[in-house]
Amino acid sequence: MKRVSAVDIGVSLAVLALVAATLIPAVARIQRSPADARCQSSIRRWAEAMALYCADNNWHFPSNRPRLTQGFGVVIPTVRLSPDEIDPATSKPMRFVYGITWVEALYGYLWEAADRTDQDWKAFRRCPNARNITCPNTPVMPNVSMTYTFNRCLVEQPFGAIREPKVLIMMREFSRLTISTLRPVNDSTGNQSARPRDPFASGRDYLISGDITAECKLHGEGSYIVFADGHVRYFTLDFYREPGTTWSASSYDPETQQWWNYAPSSGKGPPYLKSIAITP
Repeated sequence: MKRVSAVDIGVSLAVLALVAATLIPAVARIQRSPADARCQSSIRRWAEAMALYCADNNWHFPSNRPRLTQGFGVVIPTVRLSPDEIDPATSKPMRFVYGITWVEALYGYLWEAADRTDQDWKAFRRCPNARNITCPNTPVMPNVSMTYTFNRCLVEQPFGAIREPKVLIMMREFSRLTISTLRPVNDSTGNQSARPRDPFASGRDYLISGDITAECKLHGEGSYIVFADGHVRYFTLDFYREPGTTWSASSYDPETQQWWNYAPSSGKGPPYLKSIAITP
């Protein structure tokens, strides 16, 4: 019988390590697929609800204005949600108690979708992978129950203003529970001097007391975006350039008069390529 040498054992271990390195990520992807499918389905529900809302409201996107003593205020990045109760007058979720929010504008469509599919409509309000961590920049208030944000540059805009729906960000997953929130927080539409701020789930979103907290991250190192045409796509965090380096004048295209996320290219051609439109 041939004696097994140390070299043979070393080669065998190396082969096993190579096989493991090849298979483990594949198995992880297979195990992650059902969860990812639920996350894609959840955010797609909001895209469908948004499309129905626009169709019912002269093809305009919803607003995000707080309620004042008389009337409503200007559009702001965050508006408090109504109490998480059923309105006895309508037998549907309570809406617009503290303001006209983009979230509550879509409640009726989500409620109907849940009723048709025998699901809990509240489950649509959050990414299935999200943890119960609330946004530290949000004032302490009830009903911090959302993990999706809406593009500020689309608020109250006509759908016809969008030139390329397939590349324009409409909604995205947020890193933690929040209220009716807009990202970017400022309106940059057609304005080169007003750069978009915090449009993606990047390091700034994860900032808690000066530290980037891994507990806030979704899907490992990335998150899902739903575009204005309704399709959903996953992006890793390195694809979203940080605000300090991204949102300079170089991210504004004077030809199209739009702000873009200039993602790193594959090494061929320009160092950065236009990838996701922030403004319509």
